[in-house]
Amino acid sequence: MKKYIIIITVILMTAYGCNDQLELYNPNEISENTFWTSESDAELALTGVYNTLQAGTVYGARFREFDGFGGIGYFQWQTDGLIITEGGATTENDYYNIIWKGYYNVVNRANLVIDNVQADIDGLSDNRANQIEAEAKFVRALAYLTLTMLYRDVPLIAHEQKFSERFVEKASQSEIVKIIYDDVDFAVNNLPDSWNGDDSGRVDKWGALALKARAHLYFKDWTVAGNAAKEIIDGGRFSLFPDFGKLFSVEAEGNEESIFAIRFESGLGEGEAFSGTYKRVTRGTMRPLPEYINAFYCTDGLPIDQSPLYNPSSMNFNNRDPRLDFSVLYKTEKWVDNLPINSNSPTGYDIQKYQRNVLGEYNDGPQDFMVFRYADVLLMRAEALIEQNILTQEVYDLIDLVRQRPSVNMPKIKNIEGTGLSQKELREILHHERTVEFGFEGLNFFDLKRWDKLEEIYRSVIFHNRVYMEGRTEVWPIPQREIDNNPNLEQHSEWK
Repeated sequence: MKKYIIIITVILMTAYGCNDQLELYNPNEISENTFWTSESDAELALTGVYNTLQAGTVYGARFREFDGFGGIGYFQWQTDGLIITEGGATTENDYYNIIWKGYYNVVNRANLVIDNVQADIDGLSDNRANQIEAEAKFVRALAYLTLTMLYRDVPLIAHEQKFSERFVEKASQSEIVKIIYDDVDFAVNNLPDSWNGDDSGRVDKWGALALKARAHLYFKDWTVAGNAAKEIIDGGRFSLFPDFGKLFSVEAEGNEESIFAIRFESGLGEGEAFSGTYKRVTRGTMRPLPEYINAFYCTDGLPIDQSPLYNPSSMNFNNRDPRLDFSVLYKTEKWVDNLPINSNSPTGYDIQKYQRNVLGEYNDGPQDFMVFRYADVLLMRAEALIEQNILTQEVYDLIDLVRQRPSVNMPKIKNIEGTGLSQKELREILHHERTVEFGFEGLNFFDLKRWDKLEEIYRSVIFHNRVYMEGRTEVWPIPQREIDNNPNLEQHSEWK
């Protein structure tokens, strides 16, 4: 599938053009005389939809930076991200703008396919047309989930737009959620169980089910979320990759834990910009907060303020949950060529997860990014059960599976926290497990937001002047540029 991406980019830029007045929308109608006349056209257009997910403002660089707005990451230097976390952002902050544009580019490209693939296209079977539409709807739902989690009420663009339709009002979050649910259900019902060969990078039924679980979990529809996760578990296709340290490496791509990943490849214009190491300095502006380091328990399963194994004078990660050492680099740790990392981190720590420990292309990396992996499914199922107050042994078993991955091997719940735990106790265990398991995968901010914990976490950070702004921390503003260009678009009340 990758070989088509450069071709489709050129085709779409030529066919659809661009518009500087309102970058959110495509101004031109597609020419049916030059495109959408053959099966290969439909396949190329779909490849272009996947291509939008590779953008730096989507999964190519920025997605895991969302952890910097949660409780685990710190934006180094005077970046737009740091300004947001320290309470100084306005609606003109460029971070809000580039993320908005990146995800609406995904939506627009998906809409083109959804609107045109069911036309009378030579050689395209009804079954394949439904599959292509399902893939595009999965991608659109994925984009809208991020948009509504960040900006709440956003324009709902569900079809290819004409220039005269460019001024779209906000839709309520409930309307956005409905299209997400509808798109995901269509994807689940029309995607195959698996793809083969060059098609292996496409989303399949299991990826759609993972998105269904996540979307319903985010909006507290616990029953549907839990059932979707259980369907994946019962399907038996996925399992935990035994080596957590190698899970996020190029060598482990396509492993048994990966449910859906964004594919990247160096040298073809399809690389990512999050895994590079230049002069032994890791890529990016986000660094781990000391508070995140302190969140990892010792190997006896106890927090550092309770465990006799904890040595506060040691910079290394001895006697700690192994996921800490797999996820984070400390300042004197040996890294590339068995030399200490050349760290410029003000926190004393650098991100190790997804970083390549060889010098190479800084902005054209080959590292795939897992959007959904099996550990997430296990913990989503556990969370859904906890929130329904179904506190059976299954909850313990699901969390223990993640804790006891062979390379992690942290103690079982019953051996540390005990049995017969309350909903509140199991909820806190689940929250901790997600925090240490998914660090720097872009999920922490969204988790804290839906758990109503952002204020608590912001006020607990002492490393820098992190400022909680009631309402504004939870809901990003519509970028001022969009407000200025669209007379029908009204700013959120929190930002007026």
